[in-house]
Amino acid sequence: MVGPLDPNAHSHDIPVSAPADDGGHNAHFIKSATVEINGRSTDFLVQPFSDRIFVLVTQMRKMGTTLSASKEVTIAGAESFSVQTLVGIRDMPELELCARAVISKISDDGCSKPLLISLALKDHSMRTIRAVIEKVGELRVW
Repeated sequence: MVGPLDPNAHSHDIPVSAPADDGGHNAHFIKSATVEINGRSTDFLVQPFSDRIFVLVTQMRKMGTTLSASKEVTIAGAESFSVQTLVGIRDMPELELCARAVISKISDDGCSKPLLISLALKDHSMRTIRAVIEKVGELRVW
């Protein structure tokens, strides 16, 4: 098996075709990688959809806490980021911080799509969270 859960995999693009009725969706690929973070094998998958960006990060070979994050702009033009835990651990501020940092990075790159992110991390240290944010930024599909 070659893919994001393959322990011998390296960063690569998986070409996929976009359906004809995809509403102008311009990204036709998924990016995935497996890297070591603090001694733990960590799988990444980043996939664009026409209405959002999906990110999966796992150290457990399964989906984890799933969060939704989006950028909000006030009438005065001030920006803020809303994060909501959809499924999973609700009292883990590190996961919300990670989702907020990833949606901020997406927004800073000029993409207005919301984020759906699934995080299954054994290690919730700030060092791991920073490494996750950095790697997701490298796997940019927006």
